[in-house]
Parts: sequence; structure tokens; C-alpha cells
Amino acid sequence: MKEKDTTYLNCVHCGKCLPVCPSYNTGLNEFFSPRGRVRLVLTDNADKLPLRASKVAESMSACLLCGRCVKICPNDVKIDELVIDEKIKLNESAGRAFSIDKFALKALKSKRKVLLKSALKIANIPIIEKLAGRYAPQPEGKSFIADRDLIFNADAAVMQSPSGNRPALRAPLLERRGVIGESIYTSLENPQSPRLKKRGVIGESIYTSLENPQSLRLKKRGVIGESIYTSLENPQSLRLKKRGVIGESIYTSLENPQSLRLKKRGVIRQSADEDGKNIFKVGYFSGCVFNNIYPQISADTVTSLTKNGIEVFVPKSQGCCGLPFISSGDVKSFKELALNNAAAFRGKDLEYIITSCASCSYSINKLYPLYFCENDEDRADILNFSNKLLNIWSFFKELEKNGVNVKAGKLKQETSAVFHIPCHLSNSSEFKSSSENERLIGEAGLIIDKIDGLKLKPLKHNYCCGNGGMFNIRHYDLSKKITKRKFKEIREASPEEILTSCSGCMFSLKDQTGTLKENERLPVSHLVSVYAQSLKELKE
Repeated sequence: MKEKDTTYLNCVHCGKCLPVCPSYNTGLNEFFSPRGRVRLVLTDNADKLPLRASKVAESMSACLLCGRCVKICPNDVKIDELVIDEKIKLNESAGRAFSIDKFALKALKSKRKVLLKSALKIANIPIIEKLAGRYAPQPEGKSFIADRDLIFNADAAVMQSPSGNRPALRAPLLERRGVIGESIYTSLENPQSPRLKKRGVIGESIYTSLENPQSLRLKKRGVIGESIYTSLENPQSLRLKKRGVIGESIYTSLENPQSLRLKKRGVIRQSADEDGKNIFKVGYFSGCVFNNIYPQISADTVTSLTKNGIEVFVPKSQGCCGLPFISSGDVKSFKELALNNAAAFRGKDLEYIITSCASCSYSINKLYPLYFCENDEDRADILNFSNKLLNIWSFFKELEKNGVNVKAGKLKQETSAVFHIPCHLSNSSEFKSSSENERLIGEAGLIIDKIDGLKLKPLKHNYCCGNGGMFNIRHYDLSKKITKRKFKEIREASPEEILTSCSGCMFSLKDQTGTLKENERLPVSHLVSVYAQSLKELKE
């Protein structure tokens, strides 16, 4: 278990945390303030707690874990960690009665994605939504990750590095459910609808078994890609097209089919470019929301990476980052999910693991190391995973720092937007702003700079959006009050669009009922989606 935190003893009750606390500022109730929570922790540890456990739980559960109080505290009181530790104690003594939030946690933990999606679809039935009196996100298409690991090869591009130019990289992107020919790929703009290029496709239906080329099932009209077989009657005499791709990335060398290197689960990377230099390879941690509810964001993240010469590996066995569980005091489930995620990326020879969700990076970078202590046998594995993970803005900044020019894009139509900085979004410790946009929003400003036609409008305060994961489910009315304050500063900026980079923030910012009039509603997008679109429109 995590070492006991005693930083509550450093609190001098100065009150500097009060102005920045979202839950306190909705009603100025000290019971819902960081200072008030520290007092509860102090009396609890002194065994002098005058309140029932249910009242303490009410105060702790109303903490969004935004961390704003921690950043401003002059005495380094780790209020967020103190609150989590208190929630763990309360959870251990809590009953097992059914509640909406417990059902939500069960759906998030389940490997059966249908449970989460079905629950949200039911919640979006008008009569159910009206009876519940709350917003529920609507799943937008099929999950990004289906039933197998994914590899997306770098797009054909010349990467600039300190040592000079890298040669053009091959550009096959592996279609999720079979084989794709020269530059044929599942459309990352719409992962549900593969767009096949002219000049030959080798689809999944062609082979009964990719490992057994004898069991050939010819497509209608006998078309199997451009000149791939010398003789259809003799599939042994394979003549592999120089720039083709065969069966779920099975071949290391397309010119030499004898040099097969099969990886577990039938997925293998193309380990080097034509001159033998290593391809820069990263993993992608989508998180449960960007995989199951907003899969387009995962697709756009991969597009943004591959267009910049990065090969991307996406393991099918990854799951929820665990933040909703640890913020509910369920440390057991949190650690199970952490171990599962670390195992999903283990041994894949990845330079970095990228996430496009700020809350996922907060959970993995900060909380994973905290709750796997030195006596935990899996600590080294967890630390390796945690240390490799970067939020996507830090990664792009890292590329530029190392001499790789991040590609610029262009929007067809100029638009103005605000960027809501998620509370859990952190810049790297060495970050120094090099542009006005970076000064305003941190490392994400680099990508704003790269999008011609996107004008960033500043937010005066950058208030919390009010989501806080399970906070939004447990305290929906309080969450809406915080969201309304957020929209007040958004309206003052008069943008055409709202951008952010956190799954939870997207939930709250899309929930505009009762906050904006019907004709005032604003689209909400992930910045990475706008960037991916600008790269696509540049080519058009």
C-alpha cells in the first residue's frame, strides 16, 4: 500500500486554495473546500472525527481531484492524494447497495464493450433521459480497437533528425480486419468505413487462413491485388509486390517471404525502413472513452502521428486507465487495470506510449507510481510503463526539440476557437513557451501554430469544466453549476468552436442543455481531430 501521507500537518488554513476550488466556489461552503477536507482528514487521523462516515464521504466525493489547490498551496499539502486515501478508507467500509455510479464502474471495467455502449444508448432514449434528468454521452460509432492488436505504419514522409534526413518510409496502414495493398488503408477519418484504393486489394475474405495460402478463396472475378501471384493455381509461387502488404503484417521482409518473423497474436511490425534504419515506433493508449465512445478521436490521433512519420502500435488488451476507480476509493480495481495496461504494452520495443486524454496521463503518470510501492513485485513494470507515457502535446514538442519538423496543415475555412485546458493536462518539466499560443495554453499551442486557418481566442480564467469523472455522475447538479461558470467565460470569448484534450472535459462541454440556448450551441472537438483534418485538407 502507498506510504501514509502526512502533509495535512503542513496546512496552516491560510485559505489560498479557496478561490481555485470548483466545488467550493459554487456555494462558498467550507465543507466542500480543500481546507475543510484537510480538517476532516486531520481529525480522522487523530481519531476525533465528529461526523458520521456518510458525511465525510459526501465532502470527499465532491472533490473533483482537479489538483488546482495542490498547485497553489504554499506548504506543499498534497490535498488530492489525501482525499484519495480517505476515499479508500471509506470504500473499505462501504456497503454493496446498487447505485448508478457503481453500475458505471462495472461497465468501464468490463471487457465486454457492449455493456458500456448499451448502457449509454439506453440512457439516451428520450424518455429515459427525461426521467433521469441528466446528460449521457452518445457513442459515436464502433470501437476503435476491435479484437486484435493494430499497427499503423508511418506515412511516406522524410523525417528531419539531428543526424540528417531519414529516407522516405513505406506508407502501408494495416486495415484492421485483413490485408491491404499498396497504400490501401482503413480510412482513419472514418474507421468504420474502409475506403479501398484502385489497384488491387487483398481483403480478409480472400483467405480462409493467411497462414495457409493453399486454402485460397478467390474473390468475385478473381482479383487479388496487382500481380501478386504468378499463378493462382500454384499459390506456392508467390511473387510479392515490392510495395504490397501481406496478411496482418506477417512478413518482415516483403522481398524475402522466407524470412518470416511471426509475433504473438499474428501481429508484427515492419522493423526497419529500406535502408535498415529503425522506424520511430510508439504505442497508443486510447483509454476507454476514446476507444468506445469517441473512436474518431483515436483514429485522428493515429493519423496525426503517422502523418508525422511515426509508426503506431495499439494493443487490443488495453483498458480503462483506472482513474474512475481510484477516485471512488477502489484501489484493488485500479491496480488490476494498471497491471493489465502495463502488460498490454510490455516487450513491444516502443520509444514512447502516447495518450490523447489528459485524465489518462494524470492517472498513469502520477497515480500509478504512487499506488505501486517499493514492496510491490510489479512496481518496476508499472514504472517502466508510466515513464514511457506522454500526452500527445508533450510528444510533439519532444519531436520538435529533437529536430523533427512537425507537419503543418491548413483548414479550408478559417475558424476561431477557445482551448479549454484540462485540469489534468501538464506540460513537461522542461517546457518553455516559444510562441503566443504556447504561452496561452502550453505545449498544445504548438499544434495550434501548425494549423493555418485556426485562430485561438484566450480564456480569461480557464475555469474547471466541472466533470471530474465520477464527480459528474454522483453530483450532477453541482457539476452543472461548475460547467455553467465555464460557459460564461467561453461566451465572453465568442468562439466558433470549443477545443480540448480530455475525455471527461468533452462530456461536460458537450452537455450544453440548460447552459446555452439552442441557437447558441457550440461544437466541441478534440484539438487532435482539428489537426488531423487540417493535414487531410492540405492534400486536397
